[in-house]
Amino acid sequence: MPRNKDRLQLALYARPKHPDSPHFAFFIAPKNLQGPVTKHHVKNTMMIDESGKAIQPWRYERTTITDVESEPRLLARIIIAKVAKSPDDVQRILDSVPIYQVEDLDKDEAQTFTCKTWVRDVLRELSSQGALSTNPGEWDVVEREALAYVDKKRAQGRWDVTWKGGSGIPVMDLLEGKEIVE
Repeated sequence: MPRNKDRLQLALYARPKHPDSPHFAFFIAPKNLQGPVTKHHVKNTMMIDESGKAIQPWRYERTTITDVESEPRLLARIIIAKVAKSPDDVQRILDSVPIYQVEDLDKDEAQTFTCKTWVRDVLRELSSQGALSTNPGEWDVVEREALAYVDKKRAQGRWDVTWKGGSGIPVMDLLEGKEIVE
């Protein structure tokens, strides 16, 4: 088996209008945390349709981030699994995960769809299709641990202007059960 596999990281971002509810994304990143990462997430952005009506469709976005430290509003990175498949295979799986819109026929899914439900569904698909060489566990547990980590950092004053601790984006490795970056 290849060594030094890329890591699947859950990335949590601050949402200024909703401070208790972060934005969820995935990073595919090198094991050593050095170098660029690929960010995968869904977001809804205000647009004007052909008729002039304001709409907010969900859309998938994949970007390469060369310097994670300068990523706006990134609160924390949580390493949750090792990636076992090629980037093309992972992308194929990501492309297969539905992105629901308000007008979709499946109203239950459309009404509850968020960046968090998409990340949950992606994790389920990556796991079921063998794209991960380690089992990240159940989504509810991963989410709970990630949010607890962000809450712990918040309680420590991590994002306060008076913070005297370490620098950089906090990183928790759930595979090893330890914090990598304070």
